[in-house]
Amino acid sequence: LPAGFPSGSGDWLARSYQDQVRFDLPAARNAARRATELAPSFGLGWARLAELEFALGRLEASRRALERARQLAPELPTVFSLEGYMALAADDPRAARAAFDRAIGLDGSLGPAWLGRGLAHAGLFETDAARRDIQVAAVLEPQRGLFRSYLGKAFGQDGADGLAEKDFRLAKELDPADPTAWYYSALHHQQLNRNNSAIRDLEHSVVLNDNRAIFRSRWLLDQDLAMRNADLAVLYAVAGLDEVGERAAIRAVGDDYANHSAHLFLSRSYASASDPMQYDLR
Repeated sequence: LPAGFPSGSGDWLARSYQDQVRFDLPAARNAARRATELAPSFGLGWARLAELEFALGRLEASRRALERARQLAPELPTVFSLEGYMALAADDPRAARAAFDRAIGLDGSLGPAWLGRGLAHAGLFETDAARRDIQVAAVLEPQRGLFRSYLGKAFGQDGADGLAEKDFRLAKELDPADPTAWYYSALHHQQLNRNNSAIRDLEHSVVLNDNRAIFRSRWLLDQDLAMRNADLAVLYAVAGLDEVGERAAIRAVGDDYANHSAHLFLSRSYASASDPMQYDLR
């Protein structure tokens, strides 16, 4: 092997983080897999592999790696945190909350676990508990813009508009390359009927969408982009920009053909164009 090339399991694990920072998730996953091959009893390596399989949308492979990590490192809090996020992805907030409870019990300073439990509470319509947990996450890691984005969303849902806008502003300052704050800020503006501000923020979130490639596969990024463009199409229509809205809906369908919202809005755009007076209601 050339000098400086990873040779041990720890080296390959470090290489996986390096590849992730370079926006190369498949290479990061392969490096983590190599770490587990060199050290099959390395629980942290299996947890890292599970995390990267999940980021790539390979849920079954992630579950297998996670189960192995749990067997080898039953007290590793990140294992239970990832289990919670997988439960959220499977639309099972009750199971997610139990997993995050376990992660927090093992490490009360684990910000992602507090955020995840907040999202689980939100999925169970426990809004006060959701906001409190997300606040704890933001306090534990005050430099994480993503946590501020979710906290702003939680405040907005509670009607605390001033606090929501403060956290959206902080999130944009802390991580100007992350589209999340811009997206939630746009939805917040939309709720307050500030359509021009909503359009500006949502357009910017579309521009920044691929910056999430450090955490998400190309397929998942396309799903995100389709969702943003579908929402943008709705906002354009509200602002009276029907042709622009139709083009945004077409882009949404192209980004993710399985996105039902994009198809629905595109069909409505066509119907409106063919029957502008809405006379033929069929």
